[in-house]
Amino acid sequence: MDRPIMSTTLKNTSRKKTWTAVGVGALAVAVAGAGAYSTLTTSIADNRFSAAVPEETDEPVEGALLVLEGKEIDKTFDSDTLNDWAVGDWTLTNRGASATEFDGTFQLHNDIDQALAEALKVQYAVVDDAGDVVRWRDAGTVAATGSLSEVLGIDSIAGESTIPVVVRVLLEDPQVLVGADETGAPLHVLADFTVSYLDPIERS
Repeated sequence: MDRPIMSTTLKNTSRKKTWTAVGVGALAVAVAGAGAYSTLTTSIADNRFSAAVPEETDEPVEGALLVLEGKEIDKTFDSDTLNDWAVGDWTLTNRGASATEFDGTFQLHNDIDQALAEALKVQYAVVDDAGDVVRWRDAGTVAATGSLSEVLGIDSIAGESTIPVVVRVLLEDPQVLVGADETGAPLHVLADFTVSYLDPIERS
């Protein structure tokens, strides 16, 4: 059986989406209103789930549990200068005892300004043993980001270990945004940086 792909996400939550709540509210009114369709159901009954309480231990547990930690990027770029940038300085930790394979990239939300997403360049840092950035490698744009494994060649993490994930987002030339909207209009992009990884335990 194929091993399942897990994921851990660092989310940018600076913009709240209200349209989802409005849509659900409208649906509730439609269902409850006069002359509405009846709500019918079908189900698989009596699903049972159980687990034994484990012995408390300070030792790492078999398997992999990746956690991406750090502060989300929240940046308003200067549209009057070239090469304004922001950096996400994050840490990927494997809390499990087993090594696993992983990859990571930006995933866009639906409600974005595409012109800005295409204008924002993404770069991944090559980091030395001291944690210092040695060089930056281009990874496309926020609209179409190359993955960590593709750009840096890093695709595995040992058990009980950490890997720095340093990402720079660059508005190289704001003039490419001219015509995206009227002058001075704000453009917004919301994206999650998501790391997906394999469960190293083969399960039936």
